[in-house]
Amino acid sequence: METRQSEQIRDGWGSVLFVDLRNFTNLLEFYGTKKLESVLDQVFVSFKRVVESYGGTVDKLIGDGMMAVFRDDRERDCEANAVRAAGEMLHQRLPNLEHRTNLNLEIGIGISSGELKRTTIADIDETIISRNVNIASRLQSLCKKFDIAIITDKETRENIDGLAQGYTFRLIPDQRIEGIYERIDVFEICSLEEYDGDYLTRYNEAAQHYSAGEFSKALEFFVSAYSDMSQKQDRTLLHHFASECFDRLDNSDSLFQNADNYENNSTTQRTQADYLLWRLEQFIDKRDLVPSRMLDIGCGSGTLTVGIAEQYSTTELVGIDESQAQIQKARQDHSHSRVQYETADIVEYGPVDPFDVIVSNSTMHWVQPQDKAYKNIFQHLKPGGLIAIHQGGKGCYSELHDAAEQAYKELGFEEYFDDFQFPLIYYDKDEMEHLLREHGFEPLKINQMESEQPDTLVDDFAEASLLSYRKQLANDAEKQAFVERYKSIAEKYDKIDTTRIYAFAVRPSNQ
Repeated sequence: METRQSEQIRDGWGSVLFVDLRNFTNLLEFYGTKKLESVLDQVFVSFKRVVESYGGTVDKLIGDGMMAVFRDDRERDCEANAVRAAGEMLHQRLPNLEHRTNLNLEIGIGISSGELKRTTIADIDETIISRNVNIASRLQSLCKKFDIAIITDKETRENIDGLAQGYTFRLIPDQRIEGIYERIDVFEICSLEEYDGDYLTRYNEAAQHYSAGEFSKALEFFVSAYSDMSQKQDRTLLHHFASECFDRLDNSDSLFQNADNYENNSTTQRTQADYLLWRLEQFIDKRDLVPSRMLDIGCGSGTLTVGIAEQYSTTELVGIDESQAQIQKARQDHSHSRVQYETADIVEYGPVDPFDVIVSNSTMHWVQPQDKAYKNIFQHLKPGGLIAIHQGGKGCYSELHDAAEQAYKELGFEEYFDDFQFPLIYYDKDEMEHLLREHGFEPLKINQMESEQPDTLVDDFAEASLLSYRKQLANDAEKQAFVERYKSIAEKYDKIDTTRIYAFAVRPSNQ
């Protein structure tokens, strides 16, 4: 670990370390006082030796916690030594203590650095007076909230140039600490044995976006990472920031990218699906619903469907799509023991058994007639069941449709479009709520958000949504000329409407 290069003594400066034994009350209830007295003695004797080996002193023991102080001098850098001590407690001493006591022990450690003053209270107890004592104590409590082990404040982080090999800092921005007026940035010390380095880099980038108020950019990572089952150990922290981002976003803020082009933009499609499923999971948890059957409308090649199967380990899934080619691809590339794929149109689909949850990602705006489709969805959803729908919102890509219209008019193709009606049906928030209520659903949450505008949006639209225009033309030469003219017009737009709708509703239990 690299430390500060300056030889200057910081008078009165030091680092406060609080370490707390987690779940002490539960351990006491289960093992009894005598057993826990022995455990506490072993734990804090071991931790005291660690503190002293790095030049610190134990200030006090408080029940199942310990406060230590590391002072600054020419030979010893207090921040680095406090962090070294925390690392040894967690990664070396704690495993040995677990082996000796045959108990599953967890600790949280908070470290804060600043001006410290030692004083005697009422001629009885000599102690440290400093806001950093409060911060360190609150940081170790924050460890429990986020299910992590070591958190430092910004002052500690800034006075350490680098950690020991195999460890790194990651930012946990904008935290409210009880007793501290302003919000502060704090930092977790992570082991690279527990987290992939690339993952932590992407996490820190998202945390920086969050700090800068770029909540839509941050939300994209936090939701995607939360839905990645390989990051189970981080789900508490990811869920916190995904929720915070969502709460801070106005309807006008950007969120995600265009997903109409399913195959050519599958990463973005997956990102939008991640957000849809993340919000759905919250509603499932709130209603204590254990879904036995789920339906994915417009499953495409099955990527989302099999992802749902992995998330809900006891649920049987059915994925339907109008395209026989997509269903064949799903069966080939995304087969699963609890997933059944069927070529079907939701308007006419007639399953034998109803579903607990019905999901549709970027599909329902293509479905006609809407009235019959939503009646069918309601009929095949169990009473008390949930629906989760993501689709384009009213005004979505209006500039690109204008560009398409201008293109075919400039080319003299108006006669092909005399009776043309673009097949996508977009709603605003109020219209979506009315549609759901009209068909018997009780809306739980409807979000109208504008997505980010990717550099590829004009091309994506040409490959997917523009297909309906191209079908009106007589031959390949006309189609090619139309696409090129459309692109030359559309690429001049600086801002394109990318409004999306996310709707969550329930079928009332009495219907």
